[in-house]
Amino acid sequence: MKTIKVVHLIIGLGKGGAETMLYNVIKFKQNTNVHHTVVSLGVGDDYYFKKLINLGETVRVLNIRRRPFRTFVELCNLLKATDIIDCWMYHANFIGLICGKIKGVKKIIWNVRHSDISYKNNKLLTFILIRMLAMFSRLVNCIAYNGKQSKKVHEEIGWKNKNTFVVNNGVDADFYHYVDNGRENLEKILGTGLSDKKIVLSVSKWSPIKDVPNFIKAMALLKSRNKKIIGVMCGTNIDKENHELQKLIKKNNLVLNKDIYCLGQRNDLPVFYSACDLYVLHSLGEAFPNALIEALSCGASCVATNVGEVAEILDKERIVAPGTPEELCKVMEKYLRTINKKKVFCDAFDMKQCVKKYEDIILMR
Repeated sequence: MKTIKVVHLIIGLGKGGAETMLYNVIKFKQNTNVHHTVVSLGVGDDYYFKKLINLGETVRVLNIRRRPFRTFVELCNLLKATDIIDCWMYHANFIGLICGKIKGVKKIIWNVRHSDISYKNNKLLTFILIRMLAMFSRLVNCIAYNGKQSKKVHEEIGWKNKNTFVVNNGVDADFYHYVDNGRENLEKILGTGLSDKKIVLSVSKWSPIKDVPNFIKAMALLKSRNKKIIGVMCGTNIDKENHELQKLIKKNNLVLNKDIYCLGQRNDLPVFYSACDLYVLHSLGEAFPNALIEALSCGASCVATNVGEVAEILDKERIVAPGTPEELCKVMEKYLRTINKKKVFCDAFDMKQCVKKYEDIILMR
């Protein structure tokens, strides 16, 4: 049987939702007759670079910022004899469409992993690009959205294609599961005892759409009512080197490394999810939030803002409007309790099932 050659084009290989899903599509692939090549346009960090290499697939990193013309030429050369180009996120969708058409690639797939397309929560270039891509959306073979809300908002601004699919994110339950000694491990990481403390966790990144100020303000309100509350934050640029974050914490009368800890990007998140008394998703916008289902898979009690597909995941009593720290504080206080110590996500979020559905879409004739 002929080997099917798939090129995945993505803007970068940092630890984001799209990058994670791409990694898992390859990690949990079920059709051994498919050869995957991942092409990164070199924006951001390379968290998944070595991980993808270790899966035995081909990974190429181009540098579109320094060498834009050369990047287009190299990408076109890479697409020779390619059966499918699978594009991840807006910039890759645009570039992949152009290069795919030039090289006559038989199947071009767009992945859309965003549901807040408003002007205020996007960079100007991204805002313009989203609307420009609506004009070209009929030219690709199919579009895969990672949530019903994402599909809805894009189609409202003119995105149209006869083959559209919704594939929710999944969670790798072999990795994201309850850790029995999570609390003890977190004590070692923080360097302080936690026996009488309540841990409120945020896993996010420093980006306007993630609305870190919403969490900090809600934490300050909660801390004023309960002195035994500790906030723990993880994620890209959520660390002591971020001076804007430090100012925000100080402005809200919280003390870094006492009231709230900022630990940056972590590779041991199951420890944090398992140790916390409450996980909080505080974003202004999401499509299908990975961190939320990761936390649930580890048995964490969760609350969230009403963004993307959150209402499909959590009970409505655990959800508040985005950008309302007072309301977020109230729901945090209500559901701050001991950990579940069990999974509470359904099979629909099992990564292997999600990858099977996505693989079927890729290989569909």
